[in-house]
Amino acid sequence: MTVHEETIIDPDISSILVPIDGSECATTAVDHAATLARSVDAKLHLVYVVEVGQTIDGGRAERLRGILEEIGEKALDLALERVQSSTYLPTETSVLNGPPYLEIVRYAEEHDVDCIVMGTHGRKGIRRFLLGSVTERVIRRADVPVISVK
Repeated sequence: MTVHEETIIDPDISSILVPIDGSECATTAVDHAATLARSVDAKLHLVYVVEVGQTIDGGRAERLRGILEEIGEKALDLALERVQSSTYLPTETSVLNGPPYLEIVRYAEEHDVDCIVMGTHGRKGIRRFLLGSVTERVIRRADVPVISVK
């Protein structure tokens, strides 16, 4: 769990955000977050973020966005099915559009979530430099604790 020095931590966790991307790391984060949500009686928020680059022309960008949103909906359905497989857990799902780290932080602020649980791929060296780390960027910008799960 990572928090900023000035972050005020509310011990009463009532909502948890989990960004997913269809990866094994995200699935592990969903499992951890669902366990935490059940233990503190919190609502779970599952989000999938679609980002379409600036280099694609308008028509192609819209088609690509539509395809990626469909993929996101399927990933959210699978995650929701996984969360609800044992017992009911209040869960909200959303597909967002934009740079992932910014959309995750924005969603957390707008929905007043108390904690973010994220999977991390654990990349190092040049791969991390080239690909970046959404988790790292969220940690730097979020006003709530971020639990990163490998």
